[in-house]
Formats: sequence, structure tokens, C-alpha cells
Amino acid sequence: MKKFSAIIVAATLSCLAGAAQAQNFYVGGYGAMNYTHDGNANGNEKMVYDPGYGVGAVGGYVMGNGIRLEGEIAYRSNGVDTLDGVSVGADMTSWAFMGNVLYDFNTQSSIRPHIGGGLGIARGTIETGSLEYSDTVFAAQFIVGVDYMVAPDLALTLDLRHMRTQDLSLGAGSGLGGVEYTNSSLAVGLRKSF
Repeated sequence: MKKFSAIIVAATLSCLAGAAQAQNFYVGGYGAMNYTHDGNANGNEKMVYDPGYGVGAVGGYVMGNGIRLEGEIAYRSNGVDTLDGVSVGADMTSWAFMGNVLYDFNTQSSIRPHIGGGLGIARGTIETGSLEYSDTVFAAQFIVGVDYMVAPDLALTLDLRHMRTQDLSLGAGSGLGGVEYTNSSLAVGLRKSF
């Protein structure tokens, strides 16, 4: 799985690096407020999260018919407030590597809504003290947002990115199996076309 993750990272970075070399390509970045939805661990123990943050980088290609193909790398971090009602000093973080397809609505104005979705992998990690437990799983996301065209080649972006993964199995040492992991990120960023 580590080799597969490395291949995904290399392919996404290659997309980002190559974006500056061809017309219709773009690169961008964003910062986000991240809300990890409360979920179950071990089948019936409720895990409650604190609000957190996220950052991401995107690179893609505009097809010319409203469709964009996009690679995305995103990092999210939230504190774990309680597990089964007991306060815990832990953090839940994730790296996601996604391939997205988006549709831009042509409004003939500087404000352009879009909608889309993506598939990929996410590596979720729970950290408590000096201990760290991770799992890499399949992920899917839904994206809805709006762009404000500051210039023909520069957009200010506002997105809601809702990501769900397969349940995380964080290892026997963590005492956590079947951890539900769902995030909603409100992201503000910039996207530059070339």
C-alpha cells in the first residue's frame, strides 16, 4: 500500500509540475475549516471530534466543454474530543490523494458555480502522545462551489468538499477498529490557469 501511495503522490505532483507547461492547465491551492463528523469506532463507541483545519493543492486540465479533470492532494487535522464519552488527548489527521471531475456552469459572468466528485485514497492517522496508528483506505468525495473570476486566468474559489472513506482499522495497539471517517471542508483558495 505504501508503494501505491507513493505512485499516487508522484503522479499528482507530476500533474502539478506539468501544469505550467501547457495551455488549458491550472494549478491552485486552498485553506479550509474542516469538520470531521462524529462517528462510531469498534461498532458502537461514539467518537466526537473538535473543529479543525485543512489545506490542499490541485492541478488539472480544462476540457473546454465545462468539464475539468483534476488531481488533488489534501491534508486534514482534527482533535478527538471524546471516545465513548471519555475525554481523550488525541488527534486525527489524514492525507488524501484524489482524482476529481468537475463541471463549471457557464454563467457569462465573473461568478461561476461548479459541481463535481472524486475518487482516491486517504491515509488516516490517530496520534496520542508518542503513539501513532494509521490505515490507508478508499475515499470518495462530493464537491460543490463557486468561483469568482478576478481575471480571465485567475479565480478566487469557495468550495464545500465532503469526503467519506472506508472505515479505518487503526491496529490492535490503538484499540480502535472500524473507525468511521467523514469530513466536510469549507475551503477558500486561488486557481491560476495557463
